[in-house]
Amino acid sequence: GPPEGATPLAAESLREGSFARRVTTDLTSGETVFERISDSGAERHAHTGLTVSDHNVDRFTIRADDPASARGHCHWTKTYERGDWRAEVVTDVTVEALRDVWRITGRLRASDVKGEVAAVDWDEDIPRDLV
Repeated sequence: GPPEGATPLAAESLREGSFARRVTTDLTSGETVFERISDSGAERHAHTGLTVSDHNVDRFTIRADDPASARGHCHWTKTYERGDWRAEVVTDVTVEALRDVWRITGRLRASDVKGEVAAVDWDEDIPRDLV
């Protein structure tokens, strides 16, 4: 028979989402940039009254003449709201392909209506095995 699945969650759309992709190349520097921008819009879940939204921007760059110029950066924001309560999580992660290492840096911030409640930063180099 046909596949079975749960009934979709009942939700009210409060703001339309959007999605875009673009690729650009700077003909002078040779750098190519790929961007993906995604916004889920905002919707309120009928059974809980919780409003959720997320916005993501992913950006990847590289120069054709230099593989060690590769860089990826992701910025994601997730928001949850109900009445006068609000929680938000923002993450930024960057990965760089340097000559001998992958450099990974990140930042995570969580906040509520009173401000930041948690924060974590990290910076790590992982050796590249190019043998």
